[in-house]
Amino acid sequence: MQTFQINEISIIDLIGLVFCTLALIEIVSYIFQKKLQNVDFVILSAYTFSITFVFISNIFEHGFLWNFLDEYEGFFKDLHTLFFLVFLYIQTMNRIQSERIQHEKLIQEGLEIKTKLLMEIHHRVNNNLQMISGLITLQKNSIQDQKIIKAFEFIYNRIFTIASVHRLVYQSKDILRCHLRPIIESILEQLKMTFMFQQNIISLHMDVDADLTIDLDRAIILGLILNELICNSFQHAFAPEQEGIVEVRLQISAEIYELNVYDNGIGWRADSESTSGIGLVLVSNLVSQLNGNLETTFENGTNIKIIFPSRNIVTV
Repeated sequence: MQTFQINEISIIDLIGLVFCTLALIEIVSYIFQKKLQNVDFVILSAYTFSITFVFISNIFEHGFLWNFLDEYEGFFKDLHTLFFLVFLYIQTMNRIQSERIQHEKLIQEGLEIKTKLLMEIHHRVNNNLQMISGLITLQKNSIQDQKIIKAFEFIYNRIFTIASVHRLVYQSKDILRCHLRPIIESILEQLKMTFMFQQNIISLHMDVDADLTIDLDRAIILGLILNELICNSFQHAFAPEQEGIVEVRLQISAEIYELNVYDNGIGWRADSESTSGIGLVLVSNLVSQLNGNLETTFENGTNIKIIFPSRNIVTV
């Protein structure tokens, strides 16, 4: 009878060993995959094996059912308890992980909706600005005074610059940053059309890295600055029928943007309207918004250099 009892307890111990081995595999699976394949089943099995193991071992050891509550003294009782606590912890962590994944999914869906709404806003802003530009053009065509016509053209170009940035934003995948090269190309093409009928033959050159990006607000500011400076060169830098060159260079070094607008014209006179008009006043104010500095040199023409930090600095 003693041999039978020992053999039966050994069989139960063997079953417990098999279960513990399976449990160990599940733990390793959790460690490497950050999840359990069948968490509820494993924990239920651990709980059932723990109770059944103590119950059967007490029957074989004492022979009485009323000894069910007796503690089973041995290695496997502690091991089952340990595995039960481990899997209970893992189930809690797995539930927390599932909830976190669900929350991340909801956040991602919210971000996608907000992104679509922002893209729609940029699209509508561009459309509204295009409508305003059309109204300005209609009004300009009914005017004979050349000074007023030029004033309308300047307003049109400024609106076009802002609209170009919004158009390029909603056409791109990134709504937070804009590539500068397409913006500058669009502005230069528009200014070519604006001044195509004047007597001068002026060539526009651009040296801008295709990878340069900037946030939306400063893209609009930079576009307006560029529009004013190039318009100023077309209007005041060259004598009648003089062939000229206007160059735009933009580069970044040590987190500092450097914009250079150069023309090989006759240079600006200190008393000319080009140095005191609304254009350069606007440029000065816009440069301040970029937290930048403006330098002007008159050597073999005119070069205006603007430097500003690559990161947007928010002042309170």
